[in-house]
Amino acid sequence: MALFNPAHVVGAIGDPAAAVETIVGHYADLGVPFCILFRDEVAPGLADACAAAGLVEHWQMPLMVLDPIPDEGPSVDGLEVTSVDASTLEAYGDVLSAGFGMPRELVSGLMGAELLVETPGFTGILGVLDGEPVAASGVFVTDATAGIYNVATVASARGRGIGAAVTWAAALAGREAGATRSILQASEMGEPVHARMGYATPDRYRQFEGGAPTPS
Repeated sequence: MALFNPAHVVGAIGDPAAAVETIVGHYADLGVPFCILFRDEVAPGLADACAAAGLVEHWQMPLMVLDPIPDEGPSVDGLEVTSVDASTLEAYGDVLSAGFGMPRELVSGLMGAELLVETPGFTGILGVLDGEPVAASGVFVTDATAGIYNVATVASARGRGIGAAVTWAAALAGREAGATRSILQASEMGEPVHARMGYATPDRYRQFEGGAPTPS
């Protein structure tokens, strides 16, 4: 999956075409699809170089910010939201798998659900509706910032405000840990949900993808 093989560009590049050539060559040697992620203001000229190299822009991922984090957020009737621990870890991974439409082993191997919940500063959130795990999220706190990740809702429970509820729960957990603002990188499905919650979009990431090389 291209998204799991990212090249993050975090500073200005003197020769964008040469940089793209280096990145493409690196992943060609590995034989895997990849993506290049950057912001235009950080790396001007890189988008043109990616397009010239035949890379395809997937979409422009929003960098969303909620500042400040409010005291409380709305809840959903019948939804119990708890922090993930050893007893709910398996259910957390199952929900991420179902919500993102990913094989369960991929959740464990690449997303590292089991490892994440043991990482200092990270809190996993599980939403249980009428006794059934249906949603997940997570928050990682760094200084004053609560980064929200892994927001997923199983298909049968969508459209009921549950995704927003577990996002609120993650943001509020970050607030309790000392954060004053929340950030997230929304999916196309999640962007309007988070916008209704009050998250602003000061910038977007460009995301250009390249496929795995065809065997000769």
